[in-house]
Amino acid sequence: MRRRDDPRRAAQVAENVEIGRAVQAVPEAELLDLPQMMQRAVFITEGKRVAILPTEAATGHRPCVMTLDEFTETYIASGELRPVGGQQRWVCFTDLWRRTQQRLTVHNVTMAIGRSRLWHDASEYQALNLWTPTERARPRDGWQQLSRRFWEHLAYLVPCPDDLARFRSWLAHCEQMPQVLPHHGYLMFTESFGIGRNWLASVLVRVWRGEVAASVNLPSLIHSDFNGELGGKRMAIVDEVYINDSGRSRYAVENRLRQLITEERREINPKYGRKYVEWNCLRWLLFSNHMDAIPMPAHDRRFAVISNPTKQQPASYYAELYKLLEDQEFIAAVAYDLAQTDISSFNPGAHPPLNDAKQKVIDATTPELERELAAVVAKWQAPVAATSDLLRSCGLDPADGKGASHFVIAMRRGKHIRLGDQRIKIGGKRERLWLLAGQAAPADAAAAVKAYRDAPWFIELTDGF
Repeated sequence: MRRRDDPRRAAQVAENVEIGRAVQAVPEAELLDLPQMMQRAVFITEGKRVAILPTEAATGHRPCVMTLDEFTETYIASGELRPVGGQQRWVCFTDLWRRTQQRLTVHNVTMAIGRSRLWHDASEYQALNLWTPTERARPRDGWQQLSRRFWEHLAYLVPCPDDLARFRSWLAHCEQMPQVLPHHGYLMFTESFGIGRNWLASVLVRVWRGEVAASVNLPSLIHSDFNGELGGKRMAIVDEVYINDSGRSRYAVENRLRQLITEERREINPKYGRKYVEWNCLRWLLFSNHMDAIPMPAHDRRFAVISNPTKQQPASYYAELYKLLEDQEFIAAVAYDLAQTDISSFNPGAHPPLNDAKQKVIDATTPELERELAAVVAKWQAPVAATSDLLRSCGLDPADGKGASHFVIAMRRGKHIRLGDQRIKIGGKRERLWLLAGQAAPADAAAAVKAYRDAPWFIELTDGF
């Protein structure tokens, strides 16, 4: 069984990271005549920069952005001798380009995968979209046979046919409509190592070369101010995630994950370079060897969950798979297959299914206090409850601040509503009252509390306190 610290696997992961970063830009040292410069050089007013657009033949290549001084020096040889004052003098096309009103000018740059070259940044100024589409040419005859190997392995990783069909559509949607962000990503888990998920990641980074953030360190990303690795990506792959926490940070992580998936636009802040705003189209694919890999509330709508197999295939099976990564025709066949897959029935806004695998993750990551509260509320026979009474019913001492530290968060997650901003005096003590989910507020909440405290069902729930 191949472990995470296996040197060969580490080399494969490192290669995937490099391929995911392999953004191709147009050559900087080419000569341009004046018509070409007028057509391809774009002045960016913010930062006094210049972008050189790729030619139509440079499929997938992004514009090369440089400072105005770098542009002038790089293309200093692009010019011609012209008669000036009776003499032949060298005139740089960069000078002529700078002084003409016909040059292309934008306010800023952005990254908007799947959208047109001229787009709008967060301030709605016209911006230059750095993304360039990759044209999918039809592979040689027999490409279906090549791509079938990819789908066969995917069927092994995703043994449930319904899950497999949805995941295939999710991948194809990423290829065909990258600008439309689905409302959920995917979490795959299994206790076994070496079943071939890294190979799946290796194929995807090659299909979308330069547009996949591979081997993302999710905990580091969540707590860092820098997110440059996400810039210009349509997919982020996390090799081994385990960030579940039963403390207060659990909720912060959960909120940050939700933000990463759902935000319409995000500011990209690389460690080295200028910040810019891009339109979020990033899909998340998470792998883990832990069922409780990430905090997942009962009402989660951000992740579909797949339980991978625990039994490995023979070594020869994986040897054949990894040979395919060296075959460019195989990668082209998979890409073309994704481009041709029918996604007419795929709804990117649909909620992920609550299958057995997802329920296991929810159960494994639900904090103990939330589980206890849900069990208590299921037996509660009054529309309102005092905080101290709920805590006692959960077996906690209201005077123990540690035990009650997450109570408010747990109640709100259960859709319960706190009544008023002030505590109400009941039986000589001031109490915080809650209206339980789905209940109608009584005319006198304090009286309702006094009534249920004498009821047999409540005495039974709080036995021992």
